[in-house]
Amino acid sequence: MLLNRIHNYIFVLDKIKITLYIMRPILFVVLAALSVFLTTEAASIDGDLISEADSIEDQGVSGRYDLIEGNIGSGDRLLFRKYYKQNAKPKEELHEDFTFRDRKIRITAIEAREVGQTQWATARVLKGGINQNFAEIRLKSRYGSGYHYKVEIYGRNV
Repeated sequence: MLLNRIHNYIFVLDKIKITLYIMRPILFVVLAALSVFLTTEAASIDGDLISEADSIEDQGVSGRYDLIEGNIGSGDRLLFRKYYKQNAKPKEELHEDFTFRDRKIRITAIEAREVGQTQWATARVLKGGINQNFAEIRLKSRYGSGYHYKVEIYGRNV
C-alpha cells in the first residue's frame, strides 16, 4: 500500500517535471517579447528613439513640478544647460526670470527639472518656447521655500 502511494507521487512529480520542461521555453519567449515591447515604448518619443546622450543623467527625486515641453528628436542637440538654485528665505517667495536666445536655431524641447527632493517650486515659459528662437522662463519658489532646477534647452539649426 505504501509502495503504491509512493509510486503515484513519483508519477505525478514526473508529469509536473515534464510540463515545466515544456513550458519553460514558451515562458522565456513570452517574457522576452514583452520586455522588448516595453523597452521600445519607453524609449520612443514621437516615433524617434532617444539616444543615451539625450537621457537625463541626474534626474531628481521628484517629477511633480518639472517643466517639460516639446520632444527631443534625433537631429536635436543640447543648446543650453544651467543649474539654478535659491536657498529658502523665511516669509519670502523667490523667483528668477531668464532668457535664452539664438537667432540661428529653433527650440524643440525645454526641460526644467527639480534636482534632489522637491521644494514645490514651479517653472514655466513666459514668452517664446517651442518652435521659436528664444524662451523666457520663470522659476518661482513656494512661500518660505527655495528651489534647485536644472534647465536644458534642445533645438536644431534653422
